[in-house]
Amino acid sequence: MNESFCSPFKIEKIIGRRLHAVFFIENKDCKIVGLKNFAKQKITIHNHTITQSHNLNNKKPIGVFDSGIGGLTVANAITKHLPNEEIIYFGDTAHLPYGEKSADAIRYYCITIGKFLLEKGCKMIVIACNSASSAAYDVLVDFFRGQALFVNVVDPLVEAVAAENYAKVGVIATKATINTGIYRRKLLEKQSTLEVASLATPLLVPMIEEGYFQNNISRV
Repeated sequence: MNESFCSPFKIEKIIGRRLHAVFFIENKDCKIVGLKNFAKQKITIHNHTITQSHNLNNKKPIGVFDSGIGGLTVANAITKHLPNEEIIYFGDTAHLPYGEKSADAIRYYCITIGKFLLEKGCKMIVIACNSASSAAYDVLVDFFRGQALFVNVVDPLVEAVAAENYAKVGVIATKATINTGIYRRKLLEKQSTLEVASLATPLLVPMIEEGYFQNNISRV
């Protein structure tokens, strides 16, 4: 992985100095590298429906995790919609990319990360990874039942696509995500006449992690 792309300066450009802490796994022995007190601001939940229905404590942080740094874009979106909420981000760069791993391996990594984020006091955990969402969301909800609210990135996207009433959509994702057929299944549940074309793109995650996006390489 391109270490310079994961520097505090680069992270600040993506997230806007609103993270409480950022954790990356340095190696496969799971030594945790933390950028403590990275954020100067906190973010506060103003969606009272969520806080009341799930009895969430506003003083506790929201955990966000991905297999690398791509999930920082999700964390950034959360800070815009919940501008006073505290965020803890975890990037499992030691096991990157998840898209080439087995479903059982992904579930194991996700349970380990879930335990870590719960130890940090997170009231909600956002799975900011399609591979993890498709392979491990149901497992995490069952394993940590009642301990925190879990949110995946698949369902919101399916809802957004279904609302547009398209005739045909294309799905590009990691091999792990495509192999589950989760997007095709959920999209057809919403709109049975929809034509869904899916394609596994194993180079997508490495390109993002190395910073090769919005340039000639990504456009090819």
